[in-house]
Amino acid sequence: MLEIVTNVVGELEDAGDDLVNEFGAYRLGNRSYQGGGYLGGLIKAIARFIRRWTSTKEKLHTIVEKQQAVQLSLEGTDGQDR
Repeated sequence: MLEIVTNVVGELEDAGDDLVNEFGAYRLGNRSYQGGGYLGGLIKAIARFIRRWTSTKEKLHTIVEKQQAVQLSLEGTDGQDR
């Protein structure tokens, strides 16, 4: 489970970095009246972020399912309701 969480956080960090970098490039280009060329990079970074975010939500669902299975297993062996 820790490996999944680590991968999810790493993917979101990469996606966020891409988004920040492309937005920075767009803003710098915008000052010199050449922002149009950087707009494509910004849109691609947004699309990558959305794909990674969707993938992350799917992986989070897997983690929740595993957590529930472990919890049910523990409840079955020790008799507690937690």
